[in-house]
Amino acid sequence: MSKSPPYFPRLHETASIYDLGICAPGTIRRWIMPKGIIIASFVLTCLVLISFSSCKESPTDSKDNSPSPSPGSLSFNARQDYEVGVSPFSICLRDLNGDGSSDMVAANMESDNISVLMNKGDGTFSSAVQYGTGSKPHSVFSCDLDGDGDSDVAVSNAMSNNVTVLKNNGDGTFAGAASYDVGQFPRSVYSRDFDGDGDNDLAVANASSDNVSILMNDGNGAFTSVTDYGAGDGPSLISSCDLDGDGDNDLAVANYNSDNVSVLLNNGNGTFQAAVNYGAGNGSYSVFAADLDGDDDNDLAVANYLADNISVLFNNGNGTFQTAVNYGTGEEPATVTAVDLDGDSDIDLAVTNYIPDNVSVLLNNGNGTFQTADNYGAGYGPISLYAKDLDGDIDNDLAVANLDSNNVSVLINLSDNAEPIPALSEWGMLIMGLLLLVAGTIAVIRRRKAALRTAA
Repeated sequence: MSKSPPYFPRLHETASIYDLGICAPGTIRRWIMPKGIIIASFVLTCLVLISFSSCKESPTDSKDNSPSPSPGSLSFNARQDYEVGVSPFSICLRDLNGDGSSDMVAANMESDNISVLMNKGDGTFSSAVQYGTGSKPHSVFSCDLDGDGDSDVAVSNAMSNNVTVLKNNGDGTFAGAASYDVGQFPRSVYSRDFDGDGDNDLAVANASSDNVSILMNDGNGAFTSVTDYGAGDGPSLISSCDLDGDGDNDLAVANYNSDNVSVLLNNGNGTFQAAVNYGAGNGSYSVFAADLDGDDDNDLAVANYLADNISVLFNNGNGTFQTAVNYGTGEEPATVTAVDLDGDSDIDLAVTNYIPDNVSVLLNNGNGTFQTADNYGAGYGPISLYAKDLDGDIDNDLAVANLDSNNVSVLINLSDNAEPIPALSEWGMLIMGLLLLVAGTIAVIRRRKAALRTAA
């Protein structure tokens, strides 16, 4: 709540040197800094310091008597659903129109398009706008592909065996699509700079040809070079980050039919070593890489669709991985993501459960082990999710693509664990009081010196 500015004495009010105890009456009658200002600024500073301290001790608003969640706790607001196309199979969150808030794009498998929903700035979204893709789009990813500073969109099309790239006009609308051939039944697409030239390339997991296609960016958002690398049986979702600590982006891909995850280490120039496979669970559907145990290397979390669990594989620090540790989820877990959800600075897990129509959240104990899953409702057939701050309150919210209800669900995180920041008016008053106090003191000292020289 803003506060009215305090009253300050008018600057044309005068005070005598005698009034300030500097010399006898009648010797000097020039205007100096009134003692009223000095007293007022001193009192103001004290009051604001008290208010500042109170603000830090009481992070909840005076109108809200509900307890503030502590770090390590988690709650979500009632979900809000937004209509998209037919059978949304994948979702991604990015700032598409440059307003600083994360917008939403969903790939709609049965309507052969993507839906773009603009964030109003508070975690609510405008109606979807559709853009055409190839046949049966299964995955969508957004980042800057043409180097103009805004986020473009790449979509893998499972039945047309290609990737569609839609370039952003800068305002969240998109120009005509360009398509690039890849392997058979491209199930997912991911983008990173693989060859270290400063632009984002594409990696595509091809489920029927059992390989990964790497498309190198020419710097303008066109992809003319395609190289394929073998993976496991039925590669599904793909993820990329530095896995072996050498500064370049490696690949991890979940293999649905072979129940494992393939790791392909980058040679540093955008070419990759032969895949090394690590066992996960039955029906390894998706993988996400993040530092789960806080040792500064990226571990793997794998959602096992047929085993109803998540496998956690710890990194040995060199891009090799330990035996999987499994944690229960809901029935038919599909897409897993890893992000801090409860504000305690370690990385938690969230996964969509297709059959019970919910999302499981597994909170990290701080060492890479996880608590029992808590479930939060979504729409019908949740298949994909993405985590990002949607309402501008610092914590990470969830957006879920619901395959069977043709919509996306937004779950706003209520775990307000950020350090409270004093109101702007209190900062302003504090600074003003301090400045006036300093100015008044300097003025008194100068006038005293001048008076002494005159008296001498």
